[in-house]
Formats: sequence, structure tokens, C-alpha cells
Amino acid sequence: MITIYLLTLKRLDMKKLFAISIFIILAFPAFSQIENTGVAVEELYVPVFNYDIVNFPEYASKDSRIDIFIQVPFSVIKFVKASSGIFKSEYSVTIAIFDEQKTKLLTEKTWSEKVESPDYEQTVSTTSYNLSIRSFILSPGSYSITLEVEDKDSRKKYSIDKKTNVNSFNTTLSVSDLIFIENKHWSEEIKKIYPNVPRLISNPKNGIPFFFELNSDKPKTVNLVYTILNKEQTSIYQVKEDRDLVEGINRIFRRIENAEFGLGDYFLRIDVTDQESNKALSIAKQFFNRLEGIPFVIKDLNKAIEQMVYIASSTELDSMRNAPNDDERFKRFFEFWKRRDPNNATSENEVFNEYYRRVEYANKNFTHYTEGWRTDMGMVFIILGTPSNIDRHPFELDSKPYEIWHYYEINRQYVFVDYTGFGDYRLVTPFYGDVNKFR
Repeated sequence: MITIYLLTLKRLDMKKLFAISIFIILAFPAFSQIENTGVAVEELYVPVFNYDIVNFPEYASKDSRIDIFIQVPFSVIKFVKASSGIFKSEYSVTIAIFDEQKTKLLTEKTWSEKVESPDYEQTVSTTSYNLSIRSFILSPGSYSITLEVEDKDSRKKYSIDKKTNVNSFNTTLSVSDLIFIENKHWSEEIKKIYPNVPRLISNPKNGIPFFFELNSDKPKTVNLVYTILNKEQTSIYQVKEDRDLVEGINRIFRRIENAEFGLGDYFLRIDVTDQESNKALSIAKQFFNRLEGIPFVIKDLNKAIEQMVYIASSTELDSMRNAPNDDERFKRFFEFWKRRDPNNATSENEVFNEYYRRVEYANKNFTHYTEGWRTDMGMVFIILGTPSNIDRHPFELDSKPYEIWHYYEINRQYVFVDYTGFGDYRLVTPFYGDVNKFR
């Protein structure tokens, strides 16, 4: 007979258990795994480093140029305090370019980056970073690119493999890839590129600046259409202009003004039409609208509030739901999490980030007939985090498939049974009370 230890329904106890599980993670950081996911849970959904690969025409050449930006947050490299009191770090970056099948190395660049900071808090911040750029001259075609960052002190390596196409610009009219620009560095007078490598936009109403190039065989006039598309590829914003081009490379600095749309993932598409020949070109790039100071995985504030059911009281939830406007709703939402910040001396809120990391993991791994965060497995995972161990029994002769999740740190175990045979695992004995109010 299987003994099942239950959580109580009391909201306070749920909060305590969540706090205990957070404390365990913060005190003993482990890269444990839910079996067979193949993804380290503590690293899930947080990009170790950001990158951007952009195509440009190479002047007076049949080949093209790709610029590769590597942005490394200070939080993923190790800093050592020198005798001078300055914190120092060093890491290496390698960019290797292969043929499309990755059977032949075509070119490679490796270099070291040294970073210094007088402020410890900056060394553990995810918003402070070091930016590198390297350029390659390549023939048009398809390539495989490996990007690798290695911390010199910890010897930790992080790598990303990416397929990319290098475009040809040897036509009467061609358009480069576009680069998003950091809004805080935008200037109408000074045309400089400070790339927004992660493509994060925190407030579209303040403008969305970007840069691209048009290469023309002669002076001509083109019509430019700038369109913002949502994830359903529906146009939500559009603006047009005519622009006179000179022969050769034309550098275009532009900013989308006064656009209003909600949190989420979007695309900026640029359509170019030659008014003389009617030749049409198009480029597009994804960007992300997020609120500053909240986890990257949050794309919908109202849904994020509903997902707080396992940590917030009904009074707290109603206060956020019934806020008179979006600004006040976000203020109440942010203040809720600020009160739970385990360390106000740092810019990071570990509890905030961890909670929504768990929500995202639940959605990715436990979604069945309902969203993952609403399932029994999602509920337990969000409250308690990664199990210490999982016993899986998918093919027992005398029972339905079931799993036992063990949490050694709190001396608890939970059994989930798949009654339907379709992977819809239910907690054998749910929380006391009406568990369906969480559904």
C-alpha cells in the first residue's frame, strides 16, 4: 500500500512550503532535472548569453558581411576581488563557422574579454553586461555557426548552435538585416548604433529604434512600409514613407513612434518597393515587449496574476484584478513581489524569478487538456519545485501508470496516477478542500 503525505489547503501553509522550497534552492543551488526532460531546471528559460547575427552588403564585393554580436550578462561569469578592491573577470569567446551540414570548419575566431567593476552588486546583475562584436566576410549561402563562451575562472562553458543564411546583395536593390537599437542611446542628431541584442522593448510608447541598410545600383525613390505584427501575424501598427536613395549603400536610422500594444512577442517587418521598377523586398525580425523589472517569461500581466493563486491570498488577487487601470494593476503586482524579495540589497528578486520559472516549466512539461500550471503536477511543482527523485511506473500489470515524486528535504512524497492512459496524471488524494478552484 502506498502512503501519501498531503499538503494542507491552508494558504499560509502553501506559502510556507513555497518559501521552504525557494530557500533550499537559494541555499543549495543545484542543477537538478525532472527525469527525461534533458533540460537543467535551474537554467531553464534564462538565456545564458544573448547574440544577434546580421547580414550586410560588403562594399565593392560579391561577398557579404555578417556581424555577430555577443552580449554576456555579468551574472553568468565569475568575478574575483583584486587587492585594489576592484572586481575582475575574464572569459573567452569562440565563433566557429561551418558549412551547412557542419562537416567542415570554414573559419574561426577566438578572443578574450576582460571585465572590471568596482561594485559587487553589478557583478551579479542580469542587467549589466559586456558586449563583443566580430565580422566575417562570406559568400552567399547557408552556414552552421557555433557560439561559445567560457568563463576563465570557473571553466564553465556555454554554447549555442545556429543555422543562418548569408544573403546576396549583388542586385539592383537589396536590403540588409535590421538591428534594434537601445532606446536610451537613440538620438536624432548623433547616428550611432548601440545594439539592443536581446531585442527587449519595455515601453513601445517611448519608441522602437532600429537600423538597416539599402543598397542601390543608382539613385532612386523607394516606398517603405513599417509593420508590427503580433504572434498571429496580424498587423497591429503600420506607417509608410517615401525615401530617396543614392547609388551604393544607404544607412537608415528609424524609430517607430507612439505604438501601443500589450506584453508579448512581436515582429517588425519592413517592405521595400522600388517605385520605378516595382521590385519588392521584405525583411522581418522578432522582438519582445516586456515590462522592466519582471521575469522574461511573463507575456500577459492578467494571466501572470491568475498564476499567483498558489502564493497569493484571495484578497491580494482581488486587489490586483480590480485595479482601476493597467498602471495601477502593475504597481500592485510589482509591490506584491517586492515584499517577498529575500534580499533588497540586490537588483534581482530571486523569489519572483523562481516562481515564474516554475510556472513556465509547468506549462512546457505538464500541459495536457489544461495549461500546465493548472494541472496537479504543475501545482505541486510550482509550490515545491524540482522533486529530489521521481519513481516512474508506466507499465505496471495490476495498476494504472503512476509516478511518485519524493521531496527529501521536507520528508514528503506525492503520487500521481494516469487514469485515462493519455498522460493526464492526477494527484491520488488532492489537497483537502475544493482543489477545482485552482483549475
